[in-house]
Amino acid sequence: MRLLAISDSTANEVGAGVSPTPKIAGVADPLNIGAIYIYQRGATPDSWTLRNVVKSRDPAHDTSFGMMSLSASGRTLAVGAGYDPGGAYRSGAVFLY
Repeated sequence: MRLLAISDSTANEVGAGVSPTPKIAGVADPLNIGAIYIYQRGATPDSWTLRNVVKSRDPAHDTSFGMMSLSASGRTLAVGAGYDPGGAYRSGAVFLY
């Protein structure tokens, strides 16, 4: 099965990070707007539905939002933004969802 981002950008590196569980998959799109696409498996192994898109809080700046990990239960998503300016210059941050 091929999971795609919903983006019209040609250089977005979708799949730069993938974190699957048996029923949920998170797919990173760090270069476009900084987004994570959350898919849920359907009734068949090749059936996946886009359930949510988690976007960078600051898409206008390069925060490198997109390095991510999905918990084994599929209930917690940790997303890194290595260049997030929350503290010192490019100090980085991790966002939990």
